[in-house]
Amino acid sequence: MTVAQPLSVGVTSECEYMKVGFDGDYDDDFVVSALNEAMPDGFTVYAAKRTDSKEYDITKLDRAVYIVEIEYSGSFDADKFMSNGELKVMKKSKSGVKESDIRPHIFDIKALSEKDGIMTVEMCVSVGSVYNLKPESVVEAMEKYSENFKSTFISVHRKKMTCGDREYL
Repeated sequence: MTVAQPLSVGVTSECEYMKVGFDGDYDDDFVVSALNEAMPDGFTVYAAKRTDSKEYDITKLDRAVYIVEIEYSGSFDADKFMSNGELKVMKKSKSGVKESDIRPHIFDIKALSEKDGIMTVEMCVSVGSVYNLKPESVVEAMEKYSENFKSTFISVHRKKMTCGDREYL
């Protein structure tokens, strides 16, 4: 079993991908039903698809789209933010904590709504083994590179994963 881009604790999702091998020949609907019977409350398998083992390489998923709700004060301008040539934040890696320019790994960001001190932002960022950017790091950069913007709480939901700008499944 291989899971594509596992989530951080506390992040919700509607697009988890897993590759599983079975000892036997099972119908896709049977697999979905059997998995859902065994899943804990709150988890649902929506689809299963039989594939050639090389047809889909889930390790190639390299971008994710997140919906981030931010409790904030101040103001944020997505266009101005994205016009920065660099967006440096402290990022934890296997070799420790170091300053990293995350700008090349933010493909898109837009404010979807703002109401009662809550801003909903959609962002498309790098995920995967080459470079993995957490939405929390983007919010940290939003604070650092936006005038008077301060977040007090964020909620993160992964909406989809892609291979480049292409839908994968």
